[in-house]
Amino acid sequence: MKPTAAALAHERGLTFVHPYDDPDIAAGQGTVGLEMLQDQPDLDMLVVATGGGGLIAGVAMAAQALRPSIEIVGVQVERFPAMVHAMTGYRHPQGQTTIAEGIAVGTPGELPQAIVRERVRDWLLVDEGDIEQAIVVLL
Repeated sequence: MKPTAAALAHERGLTFVHPYDDPDIAAGQGTVGLEMLQDQPDLDMLVVATGGGGLIAGVAMAAQALRPSIEIVGVQVERFPAMVHAMTGYRHPQGQTTIAEGIAVGTPGELPQAIVRERVRDWLLVDEGDIEQAIVVLL
């Protein structure tokens, strides 16, 4: 079994930066929300793809700081619904693979969970086939 990044960092005396369970990472990702509102100040809802939660936590904090009434909705692929499970108690079986590998996270971050619990209005699960169809439409 390969060692994890955190184990390698510890072993080699390096600094491990978590990809989504880190306040600086979430804050950096939150700039996406700022940019959206800068371009479209009248937005009343943001729908945010969610894996471990760093992006949606950062976007929710930044966007709601500028526009407190903006609604935030999280979206996860059905095959990796870890944040939906954590936020709603809903249980859907986890898959092995997905075309949305960037949000294929088995366990959401503790920090993002605390933030999105207070700030995210709703959660949606998206079917793999719908993602594939959307990609084809965009192409």
